[in-house]
Amino acid sequence: SIASHYDKKINIVKKDLSMNTVESVLTHYENGESPPMNLVHGKFVKPMLAKEIPMVDWPKDRIVDYKYDGNRYQIHKEGDNVIIFNRKGSIVTPQFQDVVETVRDYEVDCILDGEIYPINDDGSPAEHKLMGTRVHSKNHAEAREKVKVKWVIFDCLKIGNETIMDLSYSDRLHKFLRLPDQAHRMKEGGDVLAFYNQAINDGFEGIIVKDSTLGYEPSKRSKGWAKYKPPRIELDVVIVGACYGENSKASVFSSFEIAVKDGDGFISLGNVGNGFTDKELLSMTNSLRKIVDSYENNQYTILPRKVLTVTADLVTQNKDGSIGLRFPRKTRIRDDKYVQDIDTIETVERHLFG
Repeated sequence: SIASHYDKKINIVKKDLSMNTVESVLTHYENGESPPMNLVHGKFVKPMLAKEIPMVDWPKDRIVDYKYDGNRYQIHKEGDNVIIFNRKGSIVTPQFQDVVETVRDYEVDCILDGEIYPINDDGSPAEHKLMGTRVHSKNHAEAREKVKVKWVIFDCLKIGNETIMDLSYSDRLHKFLRLPDQAHRMKEGGDVLAFYNQAINDGFEGIIVKDSTLGYEPSKRSKGWAKYKPPRIELDVVIVGACYGENSKASVFSSFEIAVKDGDGFISLGNVGNGFTDKELLSMTNSLRKIVDSYENNQYTILPRKVLTVTADLVTQNKDGSIGLRFPRKTRIRDDKYVQDIDTIETVERHLFG
């Protein structure tokens, strides 16, 4: 809509929005100006995103990292001042003062892209659900005692006074490799599948295969970052409907219709009701009630705002062509993700047709 109204190319508008708020972009467009694209301390940049693509389409010139089961964060350091943004651009610095202290010791100012994930006492990765304590607890000091975390760097947008996001990934890596807390990477010339097995054995989610020749692409789900995880299907979906449960769950939504993107709209994949705790169902019900669009035949239609990550055994298709998921289960409530970042029907069909 913005591109059409101001007679601009969509990719230009997307790039402007990746480094500026909607309000700022519209104000500059109204004045016939281009929004500022300079990268400065405290100015959030929407993160580059990975996508699941077939192995035959993996980049040929590649650098391979572990895929961590944590939350994505962008950290800005300038002197002793450290700001931590979540992937939506909200400041979450108070929740991670231990990470602030770690980054504050870095020898150079920088803007970093990476992950914070929960760990056990021995340093091994812990269950992701523990991150909820760090993210949502009002007593930050108590949360730090309950849940230990680790920060890892897998990209850098600016180091010192040099903005490097337009450089190739290999060139960016060369410049920020001197910093500590690096993501675990495969040695040059290594075996990717062997490295993947090592990641799984170490308790991590899988690997990310990155195009070493590619610049940083803010807010784009890029083929240049290919995620590879165990064969069980995992999708980011949006809730588009909900039903109340029965018996002990009669007062809360307990079944949710989920969908993926299909062009400018959404296409349903059926319902998911497994994987939710009682506390999560109560919280979900309270938040979804506020965005009910309509009601018919005991089914509430929900405005597409709430994102989930679900897993399933496989993708199915019935006689009328409708696509669904076999044994879907919620793994994460993704308050850190925008609806625009969910998976598409094309991704789902790849699982169906191979």
